[in-house]
Amino acid sequence: GQTHVLLRVAERTRAVFLADQKLSAARDLGAVCQRARHLDLALLAFPEDMRPFTEGLYISGKSTSDGDEVWSAGFPGLGGSPVWQFGKGVVTNSKARIKELIDPSVSTIIQHSASVSPGNSGGPLLKLSSGVYEVVGINTWKANYREATNFAVPASQIRSFINAAMKKE
Repeated sequence: GQTHVLLRVAERTRAVFLADQKLSAARDLGAVCQRARHLDLALLAFPEDMRPFTEGLYISGKSTSDGDEVWSAGFPGLGGSPVWQFGKGVVTNSKARIKELIDPSVSTIIQHSASVSPGNSGGPLLKLSSGVYEVVGINTWKANYREATNFAVPASQIRSFINAAMKKE
């Protein structure tokens, strides 16, 4: 599957999500320094003097709950071109256990109804907290043959992945 990309920006735990056309440019500048295939995540490292991104989104330290309002964001294709999409939904199962997606002994996943289409898979699942959008997950899977049944890797797993990668440096 597609490897979803997290980028380390400065020393803060922030994520930058890229449209597909920017992803190849980022890969040319940075090197994959860590990969978690079971979560479909990769971390890019950039030389000390290179800061290709100036801003990112805060990765929440809070868990989601059933019924929380969430938003998906990204650039799914429309008419052959990437088009910005910001979709609202709710968390329908904050601790889904679906062994075909992630081993439940490793992590649960967030099931939600915010729109996920090819092109915004790998983008953030956001929650509004004190007037600021925070990343609560990375949209990764969509159930076929079901309406509004989408899944995201939870922020706790993203943070653990980043922290483990930084300890290895």
